Amino acid sequence: MRQILRTMTLIVLLCLLVACAQATIAPATLTLQVITVVVTATPEPSAMPTVTTTATSTALPTSTRLPTKTPGPTFTPYPTSTPFELTNPRPSNDEILGLIFNKHEQSEDAQEIGIQRFYSNISRQDIDVNGDGQLDILMTGTTYSRLVFLDVMSFEQGAWHEMFYLEEHGHYCGYIKTSVTASAIIADVLTCSGGTGISNQSWVHHWISCKRDQCSDVWSAPLLFAETELGPSYRMREIVVVGNLSQPDKQTIELVTRRFEIQQQVSSPDIESGEEGPALAMRRISGPDKRQIYQCNGVSYVLVQSEQSATGIEISREFDAQTEETDQFLRWDLINERFKTTIYNGGFVQTELDWSKIADAYSEFWGMPYPNETKN
Repeated sequence: MRQILRTMTLIVLLCLLVACAQATIAPATLTLQVITVVVTATPEPSAMPTVTTTATSTALPTSTRLPTKTPGPTFTPYPTSTPFELTNPRPSNDEILGLIFNKHEQSEDAQEIGIQRFYSNISRQDIDVNGDGQLDILMTGTTYSRLVFLDVMSFEQGAWHEMFYLEEHGHYCGYIKTSVTASAIIADVLTCSGGTGISNQSWVHHWISCKRDQCSDVWSAPLLFAETELGPSYRMREIVVVGNLSQPDKQTIELVTRRFEIQQQVSSPDIESGEEGPALAMRRISGPDKRQIYQCNGVSYVLVQSEQSATGIEISREFDAQTEETDQFLRWDLINERFKTTIYNGGFVQTELDWSKIADAYSEFWGMPYPNETKN
């Protein structure tokens, strides 16, 4: 009985395998396998049938490659300027400016403005600045963007080469003046700048020393700085710093700067009315002063000593607004009333003042002579 059941089970399994082999499957998506089953029966009850399989594979269809992306346009960088060479041994101002423009002005705005409109206040000196016996060119001027510039050029190996270039920016104005000595080019640069409620001027002094093929700024310092400022806590503030330059010997530079400030202060505005408060004082501040020593190290002048030569002093009485208000009250509200005479002349009221008595009373109060003013 058990043998019959085994035989029936094998027959059912064989039918299922044959049915699967005959099933129709899309060749484009799966791999078909044809399986051959061989069953060998043994009389031993414990033996299991042996199944031998043989598989035949059908290759899948090859996938189609995606189209290759067309590369985009490559970025073209901003064109670099063609090196400018000036070989004329006696160039004109326009040729020199062209060389300077090509070397230092590469912005699109400068290129659109052009050389003729870009430069102004041009000054030129043909002079030997390095002691080689050949004439060099020293050119100064102002650019369209208010840059003050100085350029030194020498003629070497058949072309002009730049030895030194200096520029300083002035927001509102810029001026430069130069002189050439046996040892250096002296350049004084004046610029003015500022913004809302503030304006200033600066004068910077430069010493430029030239060797055979190059120049360098060996020392520079501001000799004048002036600033006017209007602020919320004061009506006006002016600061002036003045430098005094001396040279005890060729290796030493001494610079003494003196500082002055005038400030007219006011009190804070009234919170309820918003009106500005009365003037508190007009002050003058003198100092502090500073003394600086520079020594030449063979290349440039370096700072070796800095000290305060005078302390700051505040003088308030000389420019005291409260004193002025007191003076006005004293003269017009008190003293004048005592020496005022009212005369009725034909229906008109006329007031006369005894100015001699007023002057005496004023002088006695302040302990100083009466101001020399026109009395009316």
